[in-house]
Amino acid sequence: MNNFFKKIFTAHYHWRIVGGNSKRLLGLIKKGGFNPKYYIYRYKFRNYPLTHKVNKFPIDVMVESTNQCNLKCIMCYHADSDLPFQQHGKAKYMSMDLFKKIVDECSDNGLYSMKLSFRGEPFMNKSFIDMVEYAKKKTFWR
Repeated sequence: MNNFFKKIFTAHYHWRIVGGNSKRLLGLIKKGGFNPKYYIYRYKFRNYPLTHKVNKFPIDVMVESTNQCNLKCIMCYHADSDLPFQQHGKAKYMSMDLFKKIVDECSDNGLYSMKLSFRGEPFMNKSFIDMVEYAKKKTFWR
């Protein structure tokens, strides 16, 4: 990784051009592809855990629309029927109202990133397409 991406961030969010990357940076700016907030997010995502810093609001949220999965991948806990989750677990689906509440709170607090799956298969929730459409309408990058 070149020095531009290693040293782009300073303590007060001042950007600086390092080495011979000025042409690359100017090219990104002209194309509209340089978003400083993205680089702040990536810096926090990578470095805050290493330095034990905690943001006022999470910078990354995973929303699990269901715990159900129709696959039995060998590396996944869903494949092992001996696990207590499989024996006593019950398929649950997130309601659209709860999803909207989560998305609204995240949007109001300037969330950087939201992932819409973790362990379950999100498409098994019948409201998943509506969830994606609702989240897409919200502004996360303020």
